[in-house]
Amino acid sequence: GGGLTVSGSTLYGTTTGGGSSGDGTVFKINTDGSNFSVLKNFAGGYDGSGPLGSLILSGATLYGAATSGGSSWLGVIFKLNTDGTGFTVLKDFANPLDGFNPNAGLVLSSSTLFGTTSAGGSDIEGYGTVFKLSTDGTGFTVLKSFTNRTEGAYLYAGLTLSETTLYGTTFEGGESGLGTIFAVQTDGSNFTVLT
Repeated sequence: GGGLTVSGSTLYGTTTGGGSSGDGTVFKINTDGSNFSVLKNFAGGYDGSGPLGSLILSGATLYGAATSGGSSWLGVIFKLNTDGTGFTVLKDFANPLDGFNPNAGLVLSSSTLFGTTSAGGSDIEGYGTVFKLSTDGTGFTVLKSFTNRTEGAYLYAGLTLSETTLYGTTFEGGESGLGTIFAVQTDGSNFTVLT
């Protein structure tokens, strides 16, 4: 799974495998090691499988991504209350043009989630996307579809948000073929390869 998210004396995290169906979990544990509990057992299929990235916490709600599962096994974005109730799929990556295999954690600004997919998008090669989605599951938008290797290819890491600019990296592509660092505005404008 991804890194841990802390709130007070409670840590929240994911496992990519294990759990009752072997498809991964969301868990919580106190910072002193007590009170470990599984909040969500992923069962594959529609509710997702293999959460990899860190969770985002807003109030009493956790947001995350599962790299596979969903109706087409292309991944999902989900939310879950910190008490384990209210699991909801916010985005089912059923259309490869939207991108697929969200491997990284999300970024939250107000009520908008920003994230990346490691594959898919408008190009047949499927180099990945940057997207946004409201926390209620509406308004999914592809902000940037990576269409050529010069821009970069395969987004495995999450994004960093500074004011209205999202920064990210690609695993491959760019001038050296070893990846890029890029910037794009939260409205999808001004995509720039920084290096």
